[in-house]
Amino acid sequence: MTTKYKIIIGFIVMMVLLAGMAGIGYRNLGIASDYFTTYDRMARLNVLMSDTSTALRTTANMTERFFISYDSNDIASAIKSIESAEGFSKEALGLMREPRNINSIEASLKNLANYKALLAELRDELLLSREQYDKTFQPAVDSIIKEMNTVVTVGRRAGNVDALATINTIWE
Repeated sequence: MTTKYKIIIGFIVMMVLLAGMAGIGYRNLGIASDYFTTYDRMARLNVLMSDTSTALRTTANMTERFFISYDSNDIASAIKSIESAEGFSKEALGLMREPRNINSIEASLKNLANYKALLAELRDELLLSREQYDKTFQPAVDSIIKEMNTVVTVGRRAGNVDALATINTIWE
C-alpha cells in the first residue's frame, strides 16, 4: 500500500470518527436541552408555589390585622392577596403534568374561591357589627357610666356609704 492510499484511508477514518463524535454530541445536546426544559418548568413551578404560599400568609396576616383594626383596607389587602394566590395557582396549573398534582391545584383553586367569598362576607358582617356597636352599645355604656358617676357624686355629697359600696361592687 502506497503512502497516498494510507493518507486517504487515514483521512476517511478520521472523518468517520469525527462524524460519529458529532452525532453522539448532537444527541447528548438534545438530551441536555430536554433536561434543561424540564428543570426550567420545575423551577417555575417551585417559584409559583412559593409565591402562592407567601400570598396565603399575607392573607392570614391582613385578616388578623382587620380583626384588630376593623380597617377596610386591611381586608381589601387580604382579598387582593387571595386573588394573587389564585393567579399563581392558575399559572402553575398550566405547567403541571402529574394528574394528582393537577387535581390538587384544582381543589386548591376551589378552596381559594370559597376563602375569598368568606373573607368578603366576614368583612361585611364585622363592619356591620362594629357599626352597631359604635351606634348602639357604646353610647349606652357611656350613658350608664355617666349615670353611675352621678350616683357616686351624689352619694359622696350625701355621705351615703351604702350607695358608694353598691357602686364599688358594680365597678368590680
